[in-house]
Amino acid sequence: MVTKRLFTAISIPLSAQLEQSLVNLKMYLKNENIVWTNYKQLHITLRFYGEINKILIPEMINVLTNVASNCNYFNLELDKLMCFGDKFYPKVMFINVKENNKLINLKYSIDNNLKELKSGNNVKFKPHITIARIKKINNIEKFNKVIYKFYNAFEDNVFTNEFLLYESILTPEGPIYNIIKTFVLKK
Repeated sequence: MVTKRLFTAISIPLSAQLEQSLVNLKMYLKNENIVWTNYKQLHITLRFYGEINKILIPEMINVLTNVASNCNYFNLELDKLMCFGDKFYPKVMFINVKENNKLINLKYSIDNNLKELKSGNNVKFKPHITIARIKKINNIEKFNKVIYKFYNAFEDNVFTNEFLLYESILTPEGPIYNIIKTFVLKK
């Protein structure tokens, strides 16, 4: 059985201000063991499916096309810089995304229409944009001060009129995301 590692997500384009905030953040944390997400791969994961048999992909595309045709486009509010883990052992650095009804409706429409795919996880949906995976922090006090300094630096509004089905290919340098299909939301 040939499989592909798949997920659906909303791609996040960077404004000049957001990109500069990321560049500055990286500079402040250059001495820490952090793996940064490629700026061109920033996204909000709607659902991770895991390894899916290739023969199921055309049907997934049909279902997702139908979902897109029934969901309206919307704005996303990017919020605070935060970390998963605790302040002594942070694991993932992310930009929080404020929940809104259209985002939640899209997420649950995807889940409900592809519920026969038992893969993925059933963790409560917390919309966010992963910007880095933290391997090891050498100076946790300095790290926390930098996070506080940049806490509000990523607040922005992003228009979204589509979501994507991605293939994730794992490599030693980090994942590579290939777009399988783009689904345009209705106006």
